[in-house]
Amino acid sequence: MSKFIKLTLGVLCFCCLSFYTQTASASDVFSNDFSLSLEKSSQNYQLAKATFLPQYEYVDEPYQSHNQTYNDCPDKDALYTTTTCAYPRSVVPSSQCSMLPGYYKECVCLPQFKYACKEPKVPLKDTCDGLADKCVCPPSVELGENDECTQTCDGQCIAKSCKPLTSQSGCTNGTQLCDDGCGNFTRRCCVSCTHKVTTKPANSSFTYSSCTDGNGTTKIQTGWTCNSGYHQENGACVKNCSENSCSGYTLTTCPPNTQCLSCTKQTSACESGETYYKISACNSGYSLENGVCVESKPKCTENTCEGYNLTSCPENGSCETCTTKDADCNTGSTKYKLTSCAEGYIAMPVNNPTYCGKTLNVCAEYTLTTCPENGICSSCPTNKNLKKLDSCADGYRLFNNSCIAFSIDKPTNNRCLAINPPTMTCSDGRTYCCPEETQGCSDALAGKCYTQFDDGSFNAPTQIEDPFVADTPLADKIW
Repeated sequence: MSKFIKLTLGVLCFCCLSFYTQTASASDVFSNDFSLSLEKSSQNYQLAKATFLPQYEYVDEPYQSHNQTYNDCPDKDALYTTTTCAYPRSVVPSSQCSMLPGYYKECVCLPQFKYACKEPKVPLKDTCDGLADKCVCPPSVELGENDECTQTCDGQCIAKSCKPLTSQSGCTNGTQLCDDGCGNFTRRCCVSCTHKVTTKPANSSFTYSSCTDGNGTTKIQTGWTCNSGYHQENGACVKNCSENSCSGYTLTTCPPNTQCLSCTKQTSACESGETYYKISACNSGYSLENGVCVESKPKCTENTCEGYNLTSCPENGSCETCTTKDADCNTGSTKYKLTSCAEGYIAMPVNNPTYCGKTLNVCAEYTLTTCPENGICSSCPTNKNLKKLDSCADGYRLFNNSCIAFSIDKPTNNRCLAINPPTMTCSDGRTYCCPEETQGCSDALAGKCYTQFDDGSFNAPTQIEDPFVADTPLADKIW
């Protein structure tokens, strides 16, 4: 703390003028200025007047005179610090108290908070004294089929209303309550037109009628009728009596391992005759040869070479090959699968590589060939021999590409050597920790505080003694 001057009273001098003397009372002595009446004395001098001048001495306290203080910030509770005056506000550097470092008389909004948002625009995020750093439109809304836009902002719709649909009319099957398009079930909609009949017997056809609903007019199945040459009998369509010679049905029995169709001959008198058969297919494991189902030849396991998606091996690549084969043991084309690339190339894309792309310097950050003791490392994707130290095991801290044992029990007078040191962000955008509580950004910018790196560690200040001295155990140097 700077030395300041305190004023006290003391006798500076007497003026010796003639042969007179005078005594002064105690009350006169403590006035700044008093005069003595002249009286003859036997001595060879005369005291005409005495003036008490200030006596200067240096004391470690604010500068004061008798009745006036020169402390420009007397009320500390009305002051601000960079902690109590935080975003979106900031202290005014020129209002810093001369007698209280780190304290300021003024705390104002940051200059970017200067916009008064006019409707419909709103502040982007934070405000300060009702002002925003940027005004933006509210989120836009998506218009549905029945929506109308009621408010816009910069050409985007931000508010809407719904126009309900009208009820449907002319419905064949009547109406029912339905959604009006705005979430209200007050609209009348047509009952949908559906088929009345969905099945029919063989040798018949559906009958249709017209039906109108919300989708318009369509034909629906309302019944069935037997085709020409058939008549209805017990819910089926039976062929009218005519001769059926079963042409094409030449077998009297269905051969073994065979699936057949049958036909019963009928006379013109509608009398049933013999049943005949014809082959339609062979059972599993058999094939039709010369009208007979014979046992099939052994088949091969089909190989489609799944995963082999290339027709050739790409340049600068090494591949595995596979030849396709069908179930009849016929070989097909040869396919390829990319397995690796030459030095300086990488298989792309990663999930399904089809070519070898030339690598950029992806291993620039991987400067280690071995992982340090107690370290946790990752390898370069294109060169597994290069590694990068990512973090350290519990009880160790990262320091100069190595992991150093760390003790939390060692006391220290430097608060920046704590496990969770106090930090502040200054006007240069950097994060600092100052050893003393009274130090602020002005000290940090002057090189008197520690600068924090992205990994959370701090560097040594340029204007104070580096705590990493040779006689200090490493466990006490890392924080």
